[in-house]
Amino acid sequence: MAKIIISEQQYNNLSLALLSEEVGVPKNIIKVADTLYDMILNEIKSIRTKNDSYDFNFNNLEFVISDILITDVDVVINIQEMNNYQGDMLLASMGYSQKIDFSQVELMQINQKTNDIKLSIDFISTPDWEPSDLYEIFKNDSLGIISSLAHELKHKFDKDKKSKEKMEDISDYVPFASDGLNFGIPAISEFISYEYYTHSIEGSVRPTEVATRMVKQGITRDDFYNFITSDKTFLMLKKINNFTFEYFMERLESEEDYIDGLLEHIDVDIEGMSLKDKINEVLRLVYVNISNRRIEVFMSYTDNDSDMLARLFGFKNKKKDEMTNNYFNTVLKYVNDPIKFFVDECERFNYVSNKMIKKISKVYALIPDETKIETNESIVDWDAHQKIMSKKYGDRPIDTEYKYKKR
Repeated sequence: MAKIIISEQQYNNLSLALLSEEVGVPKNIIKVADTLYDMILNEIKSIRTKNDSYDFNFNNLEFVISDILITDVDVVINIQEMNNYQGDMLLASMGYSQKIDFSQVELMQINQKTNDIKLSIDFISTPDWEPSDLYEIFKNDSLGIISSLAHELKHKFDKDKKSKEKMEDISDYVPFASDGLNFGIPAISEFISYEYYTHSIEGSVRPTEVATRMVKQGITRDDFYNFITSDKTFLMLKKINNFTFEYFMERLESEEDYIDGLLEHIDVDIEGMSLKDKINEVLRLVYVNISNRRIEVFMSYTDNDSDMLARLFGFKNKKKDEMTNNYFNTVLKYVNDPIKFFVDECERFNYVSNKMIKKISKVYALIPDETKIETNESIVDWDAHQKIMSKKYGDRPIDTEYKYKKR
């Protein structure tokens, strides 16, 4: 086999790329997010007419993230006017969509690998907003928006790298990521947000968003501890880590008015019910809705025309039926004890958040070690150069003995 000879610079670049992948931050993703941000900002700056939606198309691009090429980006910006909202325009969410199929043979979601990406960016605002408000928030929150763009680009990267995914994983994720599961009780809303935040699909992108903020702020190794312990992702993970079942129940006990409001809204007679009974009923309702929605997502993805024909003619897909039955049984595991679902999930929150804190801390390895940076200088005047070196580093002491031995 012929030897492959690479330069030291090529070796260093390759090592950095491999390290970046290991940490969970694909090569060049931060640079692409930065460039895309500038492109979107430039388009927003030119807006003169007030609309509730803007669509920007960027074509013939050469965005390379690791070995993934993106040539076309479609960005849709939506402004949701809220009559009961008070405050400045606020970035609510950012999303990414991709074409998928379901394989009846492999019983898995098939992600279509493409060179395009479609992003949606949603803002909320009072009805009296102006296009200049959109430009100002985009410009002033550059760090947050660039890290969010990197977050979505990492989702794209993951889908392209992972051509097949279990439908069970997708069905567990979608109800929290895309659905409006809202019960009007703060503690329940917090619980549901943690279901979303601790899912593996979201966990895979956290190092990228943290690394983006780290790089954009020029964080050094000496700065890293203060940076990471004050970063919003770290703080969220610590908050999730402290969300015990006992704390959850204490919160619910303090939110009886909200609980009464929900139960009355669905025509439950709360007369004579103890607070404990009301909490148990609310938790049962939350579990019922989570279970139903997960199964609905699962069926909507896996059921198609061929299934209808098969049922019509009496054919069965035993493998698919087995997968469906197993998922139903997993989702409905706590049907006789819904409280246990919340106990187990709070324990899972603790485990996953600990794991993710360790994972995002690994981005430290991406900070260049300034003590190992090679410096090449062209010395024009030796004496003047020596004076500068002496002032910078002090006079080097003269050794009188060898510090090392032959080996």
